[in-house]
Amino acid sequence: MKFVISGATGFIGTALTQALLARGDQVVALSRNTEKARKRLGPRVECLEWQPPALGPWTEALNGADGVVNLAGEPVANKRWTEQQKQRLLASRVDSTRALAEAIRAAATQGVPGPRVLVNQSAVGYYGSPGDTPVTESSPPGDDFLARLVQEWEAATQPVAELGVRLVILRTGIVLGKGGALAPMVLAFRYFVGGTMGEPDQWVSWIHLQDEIELIIRALTDDTMHGVYNATAPNPVTMRELSRQIGQALGRPAWVPFYGKIMRIALGKERGPAVLASQRALPKAAEGAGYRFHHPESGEALQSILSG
Repeated sequence: MKFVISGATGFIGTALTQALLARGDQVVALSRNTEKARKRLGPRVECLEWQPPALGPWTEALNGADGVVNLAGEPVANKRWTEQQKQRLLASRVDSTRALAEAIRAAATQGVPGPRVLVNQSAVGYYGSPGDTPVTESSPPGDDFLARLVQEWEAATQPVAELGVRLVILRTGIVLGKGGALAPMVLAFRYFVGGTMGEPDQWVSWIHLQDEIELIIRALTDDTMHGVYNATAPNPVTMRELSRQIGQALGRPAWVPFYGKIMRIALGKERGPAVLASQRALPKAAEGAGYRFHHPESGEALQSILSG
């Protein structure tokens, strides 16, 4: 099968590309930096330049493709949220989604065989910060910047659904694997300055990288999947417990008590509350579709990642 991926050089995208290649699939990567993409993904992956929202020669890659995965988006927590940076965060997600939707629409109107499914990355930031209250795919959105960003991001996919192309939106939590969001937390513990890496009672919706990749592939290949799915493990955990489990997996103490306060100050008035939001998301739709998680418990998931 042939799949087109935007954001293929990221943490999730690289792992997804490797998994698809291992299945014997053909992968086309859309990248703003094709040289970097070729070095990271290897010679078996065709890398095409794109600069969304502009269309261009890359759109021809959609001809005959079985599916498209959109993972593009600038990291949320890396830079201070100036108005300019907030616009970049929004544009990096919405522009890429609109470009793919327009390319799929153009292929359909010209009678060219195009992808049958779009799997679009989204985020549990959609729910804002509901605290201890569990949320499912039918729960209402929040009203902070990230929640509004995710709503606009998801709305950009609707032209695809109107064409009759199958659409799957994955609201992803923190993805646990070697690298990604876990890396800075692990580094602190390795240097014996580990502690609760956020607010102690903050609920963390997480998913093991293996389950994230398998959910994406399931969404690409299972014609019964459509709509919104929380890509989160069935057992969210508080930040206090998650941090304790990281320390346990590494054989390090979790003793620093004030990371939450430091992070609020360092991240700023708006970014801090958003990054430290409490989201207890449950994967009701994925479990209803029959997906069985390989790593439903965070303690075991962390041991599988960090014990090697």
